[in-house]
Amino acid sequence: MLWRGDDLTGSDVDLLASGDAGEDLAALLSDAGLEPRPAEPGHVVWTGRGLPLDVLRASAWPSWYPSLSGMLRRAEPRDGSPPVATAEDRLLILAAEAVGGRPVGKLAARARALLADPSVAERLEALAAEERLEGLASLVEDPERLRAAARRGRLSYRRAAALAVRIPPARSALRARLAARAARALGRRGAAAHRWTLPRGERPLLITFSGMDGAGKSTAVEAVERHLRARGLPVHVAWARLGSEGEVLNRLALPVKRFLRREGTIADPIAAGGPSTPRVQDAREATGRRRTMSWAWIVLVAVINARTYRRSADARREGVSVVCDRWAIDALVDLELRYGGHWAARVVLRRLPPRPDLAVLLSLDAATAGVRKPGDQAQRVLREMERLYAVRASEDDTVVLDASAPRERVETEVLELVDRAVEERAVS
Repeated sequence: MLWRGDDLTGSDVDLLASGDAGEDLAALLSDAGLEPRPAEPGHVVWTGRGLPLDVLRASAWPSWYPSLSGMLRRAEPRDGSPPVATAEDRLLILAAEAVGGRPVGKLAARARALLADPSVAERLEALAAEERLEGLASLVEDPERLRAAARRGRLSYRRAAALAVRIPPARSALRARLAARAARALGRRGAAAHRWTLPRGERPLLITFSGMDGAGKSTAVEAVERHLRARGLPVHVAWARLGSEGEVLNRLALPVKRFLRREGTIADPIAAGGPSTPRVQDAREATGRRRTMSWAWIVLVAVINARTYRRSADARREGVSVVCDRWAIDALVDLELRYGGHWAARVVLRRLPPRPDLAVLLSLDAATAGVRKPGDQAQRVLREMERLYAVRASEDDTVVLDASAPRERVETEVLELVDRAVEERAVS
């Protein structure tokens, strides 16, 4: 429903989606190439073509507006477009927003335009009596009087409180206004402006995919991203691999190498860079005689990697679900392959990264991985990788899927797991 009217000359188009229409609309907009972005609580704004579409979920319909069931019943049908809320319903919404602290100047201008039709005032009076909102109707039936009741551009608290005493919806609007003012006083305004408000009961998810190169992690991540966006949910995609923080590590590595007078790498260069890497491992490290500085360096690499995971997951604080290509399981496997056993780094990678809501391991054998990505890894590395992933799968709270199955089947299984995680997260 076009709940603010069908005038498309404004900065956006306001839509209300009720029932299953919300997911259907989100899928339609996502398929059309539009992108969701943060908005006011209960809203998702889709951008990318023409005017932005501001979609309000019916579950988030404010309690201080006219009853949703009545609005939907009274909505005026339109050929080729959604039905439109009546002028009298929109006037009551404007009145509630005035109590809630919205700028009176804009509200009065909109009310004046709606009241240009002489029959609207009579219908407003009848609707206000039906909804028991006569006090709200009196605010907007004379736009000039509404302007006169303003203090610093907004309805005075005295007038708002007088209405709140008599009218429950006005009471709800005033409470929301006071809560917003308190949040501003506490310095939360900036954070709230960029925070997603998800459907009631839903919480942002952390979903991770692990497995050998060629297992289909990137493909699965893309499918999940599309799937969640089609539901109107914001998504952030992240990628990280042990030692991938090159800029930070290189800046730290140079003085360490100078201090140790070392030219080669601490890590096994074949495991870290592939069979064609020109790097050579330090002779002392190759024999297994690890210096204290080398031991500490490996811990530092693990800490920096764990920090990357935590930063990726921080997007959930803004209500954004995070889907990760690689996670701590992959880092633990890489740790063993590149550096051998290292108890302290292993503890760091187990304890510091946040726990995923859904961790998926795409299991693949070394032979198939070699065929899918020829020359990417040495065969000895692939065989050891296969063994280590099997160990991690039995140790961690991870869902294991057969990545050698047809792509369509794997994708279907992944999306079923995601839907289940969304439902379980909503219940919890």
